[in-house]
Amino acid sequence: MAPPSNNQQQVLYDKAREVALKAMLQVESLSAKATNKYKSVRESNENIDEHCGIAFGIILTLFGGQFATTFAFVEAFQQTGFRELVENGRIINDQLHAATSAVKSDEAVDEDRDGTPDIQTLSQREALERRFQVFVRNVDPEIVQRALSALWISFLSASAAVKLKFAKVIALGASVGEFLERPLQKYLLPRLLQLLDPKYHRWAPSMIGYLCRIIGVSIAFRLNRVLATIATAIRGGDMILRNINAISVKKNLQFLTDGPADEMLALSVVGAGVYAQLFGPQSSMLLRLVLFPLAISESILTLWVAS
Repeated sequence: MAPPSNNQQQVLYDKAREVALKAMLQVESLSAKATNKYKSVRESNENIDEHCGIAFGIILTLFGGQFATTFAFVEAFQQTGFRELVENGRIINDQLHAATSAVKSDEAVDEDRDGTPDIQTLSQREALERRFQVFVRNVDPEIVQRALSALWISFLSASAAVKLKFAKVIALGASVGEFLERPLQKYLLPRLLQLLDPKYHRWAPSMIGYLCRIIGVSIAFRLNRVLATIATAIRGGDMILRNINAISVKKNLQFLTDGPADEMLALSVVGAGVYAQLFGPQSSMLLRLVLFPLAISESILTLWVAS
């Protein structure tokens, strides 16, 4: 296969820059909209933090075991520097905002005063080059590099904590697999040898060994899911209880939390969450669609932990 020509390489390079620039502008736009929406909601609802806490507590209670890896990362981030994570994310967002504002301002520049913005008189390639150069000039690479390095370190620290946790689960699975392997090699191997062609007999013990390891790890992860379900349900119930108490204090309604009613409510939510996760029916299509981002996060983080 012939290598791409210089012209093709330039087209690919321009296309990559265009995609990258559009992606960064879109990220900044969505971030600005989300920030403005949050500010407007916060101004109209003084209990927004408590309401978010209750909502997150309900999600933990009802779906904590299903997204155990994702919530394990959230907990690890909280223990390894959540404030630094938020601060460095804000720094990167500020840099994107400054660069995006500069690009939008440049698009309105009319230096020759002919009534048409200068960028509209350029070819598509020249306009892209101009936008890209304006964007790059208004980003401080040292600040971005430090922030990205801090984010990467935070992610690696959280990954190490989660991997250590799951390493114990895998070790338990290996132990269970070794326990199962001896009786299976004793009773299953002779029957397997009768079914297999003689040329495959030497593979039979290894096949049983791998099967036992798979079964052992599956059992260990199933047990871990049960423990994660109970742990996250309890944590979710505690979040619900604490935020209900905070709202009652703000509204001077402490009588709602002086008695056992709030504790009974939290215990009921925890019990319902544990039952729903372990024995309840599958989630509806609408609910799975709402939780789709969590499902994607769970898949990616699980692959990362297993790598």
